[in-house]
Amino acid sequence: MKQMDSSNQTQIQEIYKLSCTFNTIWRSIQQQISDEKTIIVILLGSQNSGKTTFLKYLKQDDLNIVNKSKDILNSNKQEYFDIFKIDSTKPHLFLDLNSILNSEKNNMILIFEELILRLIDKYEIKLIYILEHPDNELLHRGSQLKEFIQKYLGGNQINLQILHIILNKYFDNLNDEELNQTVQQEIQDMNLTYINEIFVFRKIKTMEQQQIEFSIEKRENILNSIIKQRPLKLKRDQFTLNEKLVYSIQEIFKSTSISIIKKIQEINKKASRYKQSYLKKLKEQYQTILNDTQNKDPQFLFDQSKEWDQLINDNFSNNDLEFNNYHYLKDILPQFTNIIEKIKILEDINRMVQNCCQVIIQNLETYINEDYQQHNNIIRKNMAEIKSDSIENEIKKYESLQSIQLEELDLIVNDYFVEQPCEKTRKLKIALDIFLEYRQKLEKLNEKNEEIKKQPQKKKQQSSCQIQ
Repeated sequence: MKQMDSSNQTQIQEIYKLSCTFNTIWRSIQQQISDEKTIIVILLGSQNSGKTTFLKYLKQDDLNIVNKSKDILNSNKQEYFDIFKIDSTKPHLFLDLNSILNSEKNNMILIFEELILRLIDKYEIKLIYILEHPDNELLHRGSQLKEFIQKYLGGNQINLQILHIILNKYFDNLNDEELNQTVQQEIQDMNLTYINEIFVFRKIKTMEQQQIEFSIEKRENILNSIIKQRPLKLKRDQFTLNEKLVYSIQEIFKSTSISIIKKIQEINKKASRYKQSYLKKLKEQYQTILNDTQNKDPQFLFDQSKEWDQLINDNFSNNDLEFNNYHYLKDILPQFTNIIEKIKILEDINRMVQNCCQVIIQNLETYINEDYQQHNNIIRKNMAEIKSDSIENEIKKYESLQSIQLEELDLIVNDYFVEQPCEKTRKLKIALDIFLEYRQKLEKLNEKNEEIKKQPQKKKQQSSCQIQ
């Protein structure tokens, strides 16, 4: 179990570092966006497909380019992204995400997919898909394109006329028009919409061919075509997350939450030892947490529930793995909000915490009712014992008190009970109240007894008169 906890903490720490990297990347991109109407043009494609070369090619043109500075974040000398902006009717921000971000061989894909989801939610998007010639057989080209459409465009429910495809490194014997028609036929065979905008770049073998392929005229045509096209209508629910990524996020959130819940349950098994006032306070705390789990925002428990935070801070030490992991998760959550919302792991955690609180509240209510019942039983037992004694026995029982002024004793006991309301003073106060009550009854009985004693004397006097 300790090994699992240690492994879980290592993974949480790794994702926490990624969240810090993502925060830096997102802030850097936001600094480039001065206008809310900015359209984001994202370059996508497999590793070594030619995205970076294609972006450099577009940046060489002086056509209305207002910012050509390369904004690259480095980690171990690794470039994360390249960016440039074109000022048109609506500003276009071109973004080339380095292949390291969307590589499934490392967790950097977490940054990539969160970034795509945020851009989809916040801005209008245009996509340029660069499809590298895979080999001499064109069979793999169609499957690669289909996989891309399935992941980013929600299958075949999108109009591909607004998607730009760059065919790169092609060395087919077909000319551009014939190659275009061949690709269009492959797309139709996949039951996808016809694409108007396909640009071809041949495999470069000579300097002369390079000048032909990367001409100024061709670059202007591509840029103008991109600017004229309508943005894609992308939705978060169409986006498919990486399965390995989903599992990792679910695992660290769920395992940490389960560990916390188990420990809270163990702690609350001792609740029967607590005082009545503390039991009621605990019940209120768990009821507030229960209400927080039912909030419409599934992140509310982590983000805003003060009672949940207090519960963890009160019951866990800084050395506990659960305590440290929980606070790591609180820092990770704001950076990867979109991914976490999409996989709905927080809804599952809310239900687990909700069930836990319901059980604990029921137990606390039982302890509270048992304590109250026990309190009442003690009082009833004391009353029964006192009532079972005769008046004479009660008089003997409290003979030692008769020498004390009862008013003064009553004042002393009440004052002491206010200052120190412990169990002993409570019992003494009950006993004194009962004694005062019975003393009043005793006085009335004594008065009646005196009256009864006088009645026979009167009869004797009457009979003696009659004899005379």
